[in-house]
Amino acid sequence: MNLNEAASLLAMSKERVLLAIEEGIETPKTKTRVRLRTVPLQHGHDIAQEDLDAFIRVFESEKPGRHPPVAVRRTLLIEARYKCAICRENGPIEFHHVIEWTTVSHHDPQHMLAVCSNCHARITRFGEPDVLAQRQIKKNLQERQAASEPTPEFVDPAPPLPSPAPTPPQESDFADSFAVTCPTTNAPTAPPVAKTPASAEQSLLARSFEQTMRQILAQEITYAGPSSPELEWVGALLFGAYPRNDADCVLLLRTARAIFQIQRITRPDAAWTDWAYTSRIIEATANVLAELDYNLDTLNGTAEKALRIARERRYLQFKDEDEWRPGMASGTGWVEYAALSLIGEKLLKKTDAQGAHSHGG
Repeated sequence: MNLNEAASLLAMSKERVLLAIEEGIETPKTKTRVRLRTVPLQHGHDIAQEDLDAFIRVFESEKPGRHPPVAVRRTLLIEARYKCAICRENGPIEFHHVIEWTTVSHHDPQHMLAVCSNCHARITRFGEPDVLAQRQIKKNLQERQAASEPTPEFVDPAPPLPSPAPTPPQESDFADSFAVTCPTTNAPTAPPVAKTPASAEQSLLARSFEQTMRQILAQEITYAGPSSPELEWVGALLFGAYPRNDADCVLLLRTARAIFQIQRITRPDAAWTDWAYTSRIIEATANVLAELDYNLDTLNGTAEKALRIARERRYLQFKDEDEWRPGMASGTGWVEYAALSLIGEKLLKKTDAQGAHSHGG
């Protein structure tokens, strides 16, 4: 996880997490300075959940009941949708035991709430809200979460990736051998795919992505380059060399997400020019999302933000996941944001090139 994610789970500022990494933080009783272990990256840190838990356990040993493990924190945050369970305000979140710690002596998320510091202080000092009200708040959160969980309407068996690989031409880059044509209302379209409710689609894509990541990582593929036969087949499928049906669309979406995730992990600081092939894959994925009946108005509404991100960064670093998180709330995910950002980046480069040409003339 990155610094922002660790800060959210620890209920600390990003600056304090950096202090914990670089200098360490003193424990409250023994004043032992404890450092948070990370894997340094060129422009940040990668923090494993195991290391975050080890850091938390040191403080928990001195003040039992105050510092739940990461899994418990994440469960409570998801349940409360990263807001205070009581007042629903954003802000640093703390973790409160509805049942006294001395009674249970362990962190049970079934009897805990994610609350802001103000509400936590009100509970501790004034008993507001009381225990019965806290239990009702917990019940309401759990019922809302259960009601919002989608029910998949069909099962994806996650078949192995086929590999009838078309041979790319040698005289040009493999990515450039594909002609990308965005579909228009007058252009011929691929055969219609089966439509499913949005909740079922999103559930399917999430499950498919997880399955593919397991499959690819199990095969020890550390870098998905254009030489991979599976990727050549998917590229041809994306750009219309083969007819598409609903199963093909699910397969290519799953593969495109896996390609993007692997490159984001293995090459987090790559400039845009190193992403030529992947940008084509993800850009075409956005078109396939339209075939799957995603909300085009929502996608178009994110284009302006995507272009602004591209302009600010000048090249894309796919590690600050907070940039993509707002899309989840509006029904679009980080792959869609990535596709739109890559399109925006290409527009920016084209504009810059035209400006340089006009100044040179």
